[in-house]
Amino acid sequence: MFWELARLRKTDEVFSRHGREGLEGAVLSDRALVLRFFGRTADRLLVVNFGADLLFAPAPAPLLAPMWGRDWELIFSTDDPQYGGGGIADVRLPQGWRLPAEAALVFAPKSGGSDDGRTGSQNRA
Repeated sequence: MFWELARLRKTDEVFSRHGREGLEGAVLSDRALVLRFFGRTADRLLVVNFGADLLFAPAPAPLLAPMWGRDWELIFSTDDPQYGGGGIADVRLPQGWRLPAEAALVFAPKSGGSDDGRTGSQNRA
């Protein structure tokens, strides 16, 4: 897991800039938080749940909203079996988010989505 996280930090277009385009966070519960890393053309979302499974529905936290015309795609999860996790379940539900217990999740915008030309920093809620 360490090497995968180090690779993301070094090669990902947003994480490699170390938050230079902006970083915002929000508390989702007494044991869960979200950090949104703003990029020049795309953002990254880090959701961490330190507690039990959490159904966050509805999900009123603006930082969870995807960029205009896009949706989030999971690019890293500590629940992945290769890291000793129990497997990756659907996190995005029609009614909100289901955050697995004691997990960290990283999301990027899905490629190929429609886009209105606004950049990540222009999409802040």
